[in-house]
Amino acid sequence: MPVLYHTKDELLKAVVKSSYALKYASNALRDDKGVVLAAVMYSGWAIEYASVRLQKDKDIVLAAVRSKPFSFYYAHSSLKTDKEFVLEVVKRGGGALKYADPSFREDKEVVGLAAKQDKNSLYYANKSLQFNIKFILSIVSHNGLALQSVIYSLKENLMIVIAAIYNNKIAFKLALYSIRKYIAELANISVVSKSCLNWVSESVQSCSKNGSNVSNPACSLIPFAMTKFNCIEDNSFKYLNYIFNTH
Repeated sequence: MPVLYHTKDELLKAVVKSSYALKYASNALRDDKGVVLAAVMYSGWAIEYASVRLQKDKDIVLAAVRSKPFSFYYAHSSLKTDKEFVLEVVKRGGGALKYADPSFREDKEVVGLAAKQDKNSLYYANKSLQFNIKFILSIVSHNGLALQSVIYSLKENLMIVIAAIYNNKIAFKLALYSIRKYIAELANISVVSKSCLNWVSESVQSCSKNGSNVSNPACSLIPFAMTKFNCIEDNSFKYLNYIFNTH
């Protein structure tokens, strides 16, 4: 491979224009932490051409992941099995979970942190977590847009969808058509009882914090309450507006 850059000044000017510049640098420059750090800050992909020593360097890897999460692919394998470091990595780029040690795909702490940072990270989680209602509920409660990567069957779960919308109103667009239609039908009704409205709101939050299960009646009763306990009356969108605008 031809060497085009022999000095720091030459290389630093080049990395601003191309992440591949480091590929054509001398071995000495590819092993220079200051130079490589500057390169990965412009584009995380530059870590591919760093020396092995610097692919093991945590500062370099974190800077690369902050720029390009998938650049974690080029980090040294020893870092991919270090849980404490992986937590720091996914905190900066949730997508890096894809290239962490496979064992972390079923680790709630790691996947949870990744999914709260990146809405697509659930795609890389183990099936056991993807089907875990309580876990998914905790994720969408912190990052409503993560509803996008929730498995299809759980996108039919009204509590998960409501929790996602409560966190981020844009999540409404990510819900299945049948769920959007159902919520819209409920929203076609105005709220008569303020105390009932407050109860529904508190129940949504309780469900989000404690998980959707039979021991948490707030979860199963919300739809029932909205339709039965004088929470609905005529044609308006007050309920949906409440969810969207009061938190």
